[in-house]
Amino acid sequence: MKPSRHPAARAGNPADRVPQLSLLVDMDRPVHVLQETQAISLMIHPDTDLKPVKTLFKDIVDLFNGNFPGYQACSTGYHNLKHTTDTTLAMTRLIHGACLAGSKFTGRNMLLGIMAALFHDVGYIKEASDLIGTGAKLTAVHIPRSIQFMTRYLSDRGYARQDVQFIQNAIECTDLNKAVDTIRFNEEQGELTGKMLAAADLLAQTADRNYLEKLPFLFAEFKEAGLTDYKTELDLFKESLRFNQSMTQRLEVDLDGINRFLPNHFEVRWDIPKDMYQDSIDKSIQYLSSILTQDPENYPVFLRRKNGI
Repeated sequence: MKPSRHPAARAGNPADRVPQLSLLVDMDRPVHVLQETQAISLMIHPDTDLKPVKTLFKDIVDLFNGNFPGYQACSTGYHNLKHTTDTTLAMTRLIHGACLAGSKFTGRNMLLGIMAALFHDVGYIKEASDLIGTGAKLTAVHIPRSIQFMTRYLSDRGYARQDVQFIQNAIECTDLNKAVDTIRFNEEQGELTGKMLAAADLLAQTADRNYLEKLPFLFAEFKEAGLTDYKTELDLFKESLRFNQSMTQRLEVDLDGINRFLPNHFEVRWDIPKDMYQDSIDKSIQYLSSILTQDPENYPVFLRRKNGI
């Protein structure tokens, strides 16, 4: 695999002057995420046919936008299309970083890992006949629904059972209530892929520059799903500090510090030798801490970023 820095990293791109994750790729435009995902994939395996990822990416965008047969548009403001594309890019970056560190990802497993990220939250999408509530009510069952959709989609297109199982195992790793070591992986790269997807799912959420602005949407999802003891949005904001601590422990212990591969990617791709996800997370958590310390009751005033869903 030949290292290749992104041209913008050598041409006076704003990202050079202000190394900020959100400035590297326009994450609000799925086509830009796809282009970056493809570019990184070709850095890993230059000869890989990326058509399966391009086809699935288009279908997932159609699914979330209400243009996929049999399904409605996404109706959840937190677990939405942007979260899925954010997770997909984070997943691709992790795979790249791991390969730079010596992991021998095959082209097949690289593609399946990216596809797993695209599938991981489709279980929030309601079927066309479901006219009650939003997809948030499916929170408790979204993982098996995601696996069911994925299995049907890939089987209908002739994918091998082992490919379906590979992706299923990875999606199961995103379940915070399921220990990764209870999942039966058929190969070492399958376990590594699962841990990467679990990490990408967490990092994509909390490194989003609009993470704090999106928490009210998460509160609404939890409330509709009946899965929360939080009485107010403020309770969730306070809990987010504790969640960040538990997330750090999950990354380090349960997922074997899989995020350690990210600086490799950012150094080669952008000439920035640091974990830019963690940098973004730290800034959000610091800002949230200051809000809760100074004026917690007026927290909405401090949510200054525009949040498009």
